[in-house]
Amino acid sequence: MTSEKRLLMLLAEEARGRGWERGDRFSLTVLDIIKAHNNRLPDIHVLAQRMDRTFCIVNSISKRTAAEAATYALDGVLPDDGTETNVDIAVMTAMQLEAAAVTLFLEDLSEHVDRIGTISRRGRLRHSRTHRSVVVVHGDVGNNATAALTSQLLTTCTPRILLFVGVAGGLKDAASQGTVVAATDIYDYSALKEGKRGPAARIKTFSTSYALRRRADVVAHDESWLTLARTVPQTRTQGSKAPSVLVKPIVAGPVLLADLASGTGEWIRAHCDDAVAIEMEGVGFSLATGLHPGLQTLVVRGISDRVDDKTMSNDERWQPIAAARAAAFALATADAYLASPPGGTDER
Repeated sequence: MTSEKRLLMLLAEEARGRGWERGDRFSLTVLDIIKAHNNRLPDIHVLAQRMDRTFCIVNSISKRTAAEAATYALDGVLPDDGTETNVDIAVMTAMQLEAAAVTLFLEDLSEHVDRIGTISRRGRLRHSRTHRSVVVVHGDVGNNATAALTSQLLTTCTPRILLFVGVAGGLKDAASQGTVVAATDIYDYSALKEGKRGPAARIKTFSTSYALRRRADVVAHDESWLTLARTVPQTRTQGSKAPSVLVKPIVAGPVLLADLASGTGEWIRAHCDDAVAIEMEGVGFSLATGLHPGLQTLVVRGISDRVDDKTMSNDERWQPIAAARAAAFALATADAYLASPPGGTDER
């Protein structure tokens, strides 16, 4: 029996034994990836364990097949190719504009492409005494893609802190354009039960890391993040008045909400009334990071528009500003946390 047929048989056996969908397609997909990387064979058992974990993440929010999940899981079990895996801060984003905002604060930038084609930028945090290492990944919009790509990132990278940075829509008057929001909790407003009496809420709550939330409170209060923010003009923080920072809950779901009076808007106000912003990736990010106990995580958003006042001109003007402010605050918070970790020694 050839090595290819032997591998296919083992993969198909694992797929059937674990109840994955379309086991044959999964096996062929994995084999194609292995062949594309010089036939460097993974440990089948380790691959199966990673597939089990990754597929659980993806399947919990969508009906993707194991074959699709395989493209994210396989990268972490191929033999090591010498790529650096330890990093101080990793940052996930959903849009190129958001990733570009993060790189404004980095130096010594280089581009890395992993085995499945995901592109990241690596560099050092400017104006940090310890020159923190940072990796930035431009993912995709939505909870589904974010869950899969965050999970894949964590198979190839071991960050001390993992951030999600980007823009969001404001739900409250306090969350005006340019405001920064560090999420204490992320509500999955799309979780519900459909019955004879209509939909019933099954809101799920995902909390960010307690220690990072507390550090965000301090950084917001003492405005120390402005030292970093004012190093680039894109943040528009050079004036005397500092942008507002809210450390509050947000909501995340599949709907691009443009009207608070819509059914979805009314649903959110009825069941998530303390949320100050809405976005589309926080739940997927939380699902993936929740499988890594001890990993410090935070979601930081810049408000680029009010939900009931979303226009193309607002996006063009405010998205770059909001993204840059969110990036500055998130990186400054992470840097401050690493300088004085809980129970640790002040690195400064």
